[in-house]
Amino acid sequence: MKTPQKMLLIFGIVAALCALIVTIVGAEPAAPNGPIVISKTVSPQVIDLNYRGVLTYTIVVSNTATPVVLNAYMKDTLPPLLTFDEWVTSPTVGTLNQVGDTILWTGTLPAPPSNPTPYMPNVITFTFTANLPGPESMTLLLGNGIVNTAVAGHTDGTINIVEDSDTAITRIRRSIYLPLVIRNFTP
Repeated sequence: MKTPQKMLLIFGIVAALCALIVTIVGAEPAAPNGPIVISKTVSPQVIDLNYRGVLTYTIVVSNTATPVVLNAYMKDTLPPLLTFDEWVTSPTVGTLNQVGDTILWTGTLPAPPSNPTPYMPNVITFTFTANLPGPESMTLLLGNGIVNTAVAGHTDGTINIVEDSDTAITRIRRSIYLPLVIRNFTP
């Protein structure tokens, strides 16, 4: 037979679990720090040490709320050992500066259209390629792969205020070849 203390303990645990479930289910996803949102992808996402192609990065910067965002910016600095190759597509609005392996775009992000269905924020897209290092340096990138983060936000005239960031990772696959050993083989 159960004692009243055990019943109260069980009731308390069940009530706490119910409250936790309600909190988790009702929680809203984390919002970015501002109306500017950035997403970044890379292709290919997995390479091996002998890969000699380029990495293609696509960055999309969006204004998700009204009004127009004046003084918006996007900054992407390539990780060490990668070098900027060429633009595939670049925005036709704002100012785009590419110095060495750092890309900086500044300009105005228009407000999203008011009538479209489904809702689509205005976006600016950047696509470019980056060269990988020579084979002698590829092993230096093995740890976490090639990690590249871009940031976006607005400037107040003196400092850049980051509202969102996104990271694209290329994993490096390492192949190990083992010898085939056959013992006591008789045909």
